[in-house]
Formats: sequence, C-alpha cells, structure tokens
Amino acid sequence: MLAGEREKLLELFSDRFEVAKRQLLAGLPTDSLEYNLHLNRLVQEWLEDRAYCAKRLAHYWRRRQKGMIVVLDNTDQFSPDLQDYCFTEAQNIAGDLNCLVVISMREERFYHSRIHGTLDAFPGSGFHLSSPPPQSVFRKRLEYILKVLRDDERRMKVASGSSDEELEDLSSLLGVLIRDSRRSSSHLTKFLRASAHGNMRLALLLFENFLLSGYTQVDEMIKASSWNLQTHQVLRPMMVPGRFFYDEAQSYIPNLYRIRSQTGGSHFTGFRILEILSKNISPRDTVYHSLSGLIGHFVDTFDMLEDFEKHMDRFLKSGVVESDSRIDEYTQEIDSVRITPYGHYIANTMSRMFSYLDLTCLDCGVHDDTVAGDLAVLAKDDVRLFYKGKKMERIEARLSKVDLFIEYLSREEELEQNKYGLDHLEIGFSATLRRSFDKEKARILKSAARRYGTRRYKVTPQDYWE
Repeated sequence: MLAGEREKLLELFSDRFEVAKRQLLAGLPTDSLEYNLHLNRLVQEWLEDRAYCAKRLAHYWRRRQKGMIVVLDNTDQFSPDLQDYCFTEAQNIAGDLNCLVVISMREERFYHSRIHGTLDAFPGSGFHLSSPPPQSVFRKRLEYILKVLRDDERRMKVASGSSDEELEDLSSLLGVLIRDSRRSSSHLTKFLRASAHGNMRLALLLFENFLLSGYTQVDEMIKASSWNLQTHQVLRPMMVPGRFFYDEAQSYIPNLYRIRSQTGGSHFTGFRILEILSKNISPRDTVYHSLSGLIGHFVDTFDMLEDFEKHMDRFLKSGVVESDSRIDEYTQEIDSVRITPYGHYIANTMSRMFSYLDLTCLDCGVHDDTVAGDLAVLAKDDVRLFYKGKKMERIEARLSKVDLFIEYLSREEELEQNKYGLDHLEIGFSATLRRSFDKEKARILKSAARRYGTRRYKVTPQDYWE
C-alpha cells in the first residue's frame, strides 16, 4: 500500500489530507502545478513518518474487521535498559495501534522484569512454552541438512563450492551424529540436556562448539562405519572449543573447584552449596531453600560470605541453581534458591570426570606454592607432548596432573575439617573423588594402551567391551 499510487495514499492519509486542504493547500487550484508540488511534498513527509504510517495502516485494517499483532522477539538477549525500553515501547504500540503485542523472552527474564522491572507497571498475560528435548531439535535439524544435501537442485544452492568428496564426508558425519542422537545412552545428548537446562539457544551454541572444536575427532568419525561418542570426546570440546587451556570466564561450564574470594575461600564451597540444596531430594523433585539460611550457614560455619556470594552468582548465571523469582544473578532480592538437574549433573557426575578435572585444576588458585609449580610444569609438558604427537606420554602427564591435584584437595579438606570441626557435618569430597578417579584412570590407561599400541598395560577381553 505504501508503494502505491498517490490517490490510494491520500485515502490512507485522509485525516491529514483533510487538514492540509483547509490550511497549506487552501486557495490553490487542484489542477495547478503548485498544488501538486505542495501535495507531493506533504505525502512524502507523511510516508517518512513511520509511526504515523503504522497507525493509519492499523486503522485501515480495523475498518475491514482485521487485527494487527506485533511481535518483539528474543528481548532477553538485550541489556536490561534496552529490555525496559522494549517493554515501554510495546505498551505504546499496543495503545497507539489498538493491537496485540507479544513479547518473547526467557522465563527468568520475564519474572525479573515482572517483579522488579518495567513489566510490573503494565497489565498483561504470561504464557509459558516448555523447551523441546535438545536431541529432538538436533536430530530434526541434522536430518533437514542431510535432506538438502541429497537433493541435487537444493544442494547446488547451499554448497556449490564443495566437491562431491567433501559433501560425501559431510553426509557421513551427519549420519554419525543422527544415529548418536537416537541412542538413549548418548553422552552428547545427556550433556546437552543437562547443561542447557531448557535454554535451547545455549544447547545449540554448545553443539556448535562441539562440531567446530579442534578436539572433535571428525576424520575418525567419518571413516568409521559406526561411532559412539564418549564422555571425554564431548566434555573437552564444550569446555575449551577454541583454546588449549580452560578459562572459566570464556566458558559456559563453571569451575566447581575454584576459590572465588581473595580474602578467604575454599575449593569446596561450590560442593557444599550444592550438597545442602540436594539433601533429601531427587534430581526431578527439588525444593527451594532459603537464601538467608544458606548465607547464615556459610558465615557462621566458615566465615566465607564473599566466596559464597560469588559462587552463587556464577551458579545462577550458568543454570546450576535457580531462584524462586527467576533472577539469574546474585542479589539480595532473592528469597530462595534450588538446585537444577544441571546442578545435580555437574556435582555428581561431571565434577568427577578426568576430563573436567584435567581442565579445571589449572584454573584454580591453590594455597600450596609447590603444588602450583608442579601443576605449571605438568601443563607445560602437556603442551610440549601435544605438539610432538606423543599421545601416550601426554595422557600420562595429564593423569599425573589430576593425581597431584586430588592429593592437594585431600590435604586441604583435612585441614578444613580440623579447622571448622566438620567431621560429622559433611561427606568426604576428596575421598569420593579419589575413588572415582582411580577407577577411571585404570580404564583410561588400558584404553590408551590398546589404541596407541603399547604393551605397558595389561588389557583383558572385558576391557574391549568397556
């Protein structure tokens, strides 16, 4: 309509046209050149007034029994100030155009703005849409890409510069990923479902990191007729997709062992928080715990308020815990919090994995200078052996690094138990960690011996099935 003839536009802009005829165009013959030049300039001004055009279009369709719907999508991706602007503008649009305005955002952003932000000033209805299972989304997207590649006409549009061999390799890789997504025991699916915590955008971003990471063994996956992704093949690409060493500030995966306070903190603060939140509940049946009660416990027992607050802030931002008001950062406005399925996964599964310990131990400040120096030397050896292609020696260096870190954690835990009198208050974190690591270490060494052709470790038939 806005690109139509002037007569149609004058019908659309009839209110201003009537005023102009009584004022700016008064006394001019309608067939004169001056009249038409003035009118053309006015029509151009009205066209450039986007808000006015929207109002007139809404009026045009309303007279024809049609309604308008305006959608502001993904507003949670903006800063809080810009979000507030979007909410205010949405209210103005709804009033000026007499139409329905839909704002889409993540649940926690909605509740935060509804309780403490701009949305609490306006009436409105909220509708919750549950996230689909990540494996279903990935499988459908991968199957769609595979369908496009198998269509000659569509393939030429999206992959005209690729050779037949490259497209065949891509199809093989997609087939491997599709088959893995159908497996109920898929490590990739379990990790994405737990870590994304209903955030499909984050799940897709983690999946992209997995595919593009230099750690993902794409060549081997393409050559193999079948491939079951293992835990370490999933975790490392997710944690450090574009770097050699893990840095929590650059990763979506938090470091549970990190000391966050410079004045006084513990490697076990994160575990203690999650242990309290996990008591007498299951991953699917969680309850909220008073934030003030948690603060009181950590202040009275450990005198570690800053360490607790920084851990809680990181946990809220990464989805390890969630607040009753859906606020996703630490603030005194939160009344209670609860652990999420992702929190259960990272505390009881991921934190004990060799790959996780191998990466996070170098991202922790430690209290022992000797341990810090030894970890640095082993990290340097890791890089040197990586570039020399000595895979077996590199695995041994990485295992030694984790072994050293666990020994250090054991001493730290013993010191804290004596200092704070914790013998009957909590489980032995380092003892549980040691049992889990020793079991995984034996399996890793046997697997490496089988893969890299060394006879230094005895491999039994059962190991091949494992």
